[in-house]
Amino acid sequence: MKQQNLQVGAYTRLSRDDDSLGESGSIVMQKEIIRQYCERNGMGVKTYYQDDGFTGTNYNRPDFQRMIADIESGKINCVITKDLSRLGRDYIMTGYYTEIYFPEHSVRYIAIGDNYDTQDRNNSNNDFAPFKFIVNDLYAKDISKKIRASKNAKFLNGEQLVSHPPYGYKKDPNLKNHYVIDEETAPVVRKIFEMYANGVGRNTIVKYLRDNKILMPAAVLHERGIRYSKQMEIEENRYRWSSGGLSKLFKNPAYIGDTVHYQYQKVTNKSKVRKNKPENVLTIKGTHEPIIDMDT
Repeated sequence: MKQQNLQVGAYTRLSRDDDSLGESGSIVMQKEIIRQYCERNGMGVKTYYQDDGFTGTNYNRPDFQRMIADIESGKINCVITKDLSRLGRDYIMTGYYTEIYFPEHSVRYIAIGDNYDTQDRNNSNNDFAPFKFIVNDLYAKDISKKIRASKNAKFLNGEQLVSHPPYGYKKDPNLKNHYVIDEETAPVVRKIFEMYANGVGRNTIVKYLRDNKILMPAAVLHERGIRYSKQMEIEENRYRWSSGGLSKLFKNPAYIGDTVHYQYQKVTNKSKVRKNKPENVLTIKGTHEPIIDMDT
């Protein structure tokens, strides 16, 4: 029998840590499972939401928030996921949405794989859902620990895991997770350090860089198609060096060949990123060729 006045929102999520799920856990497959379920039960999906590459402990996912906004506006009144873990892996927040938020907003929630349906009050699977929330949460914590251990091993091996090397360097085409000197921008770094070491003030250096139309770091990434920036579409913005930007450059140990990790970190896998204590910062010496000598 067709469900009357049921506006279904199909929510799908896949994080970078969900490789073990294989094809069955892909966004495409999640959508297909929900579509088939709706077809069997006389429902129709009004809106699809997908967050690809977002961890289940983060509820500020773009499409999750879009779904919440649609609930608030009355666009949808039913949410369906492949299973409970797709909604999230923080047992407190998942419990909040299933036990408080959805009921208060008259939203029916269905997790197909866990046979969970808030409309079916006699469903024993609903009673056991809190235990599944905790199991999903523990899974997220376990993955977090394994990722950290893997990163530590790579850091101690001198590997770099950042998306973009510091200005003056580029990714080594022959060795993964390694920097090499960028001969196009490294001379600029040397010039900046040379001027500052000779007593030239930061504001004067900024003026020199702007007057000579030397591309700032963000502009270099934009020009090379590595990271798009709408601001860099404006010509004058490409040379807008700043005194603060130079301060960060002067303090970056990458220029003497060292790499620093964990300057900013979460206390737990659920907390916000904050500046780390000095004793918890990891410095690896000589991970790559320096641009600036120690005396400078």
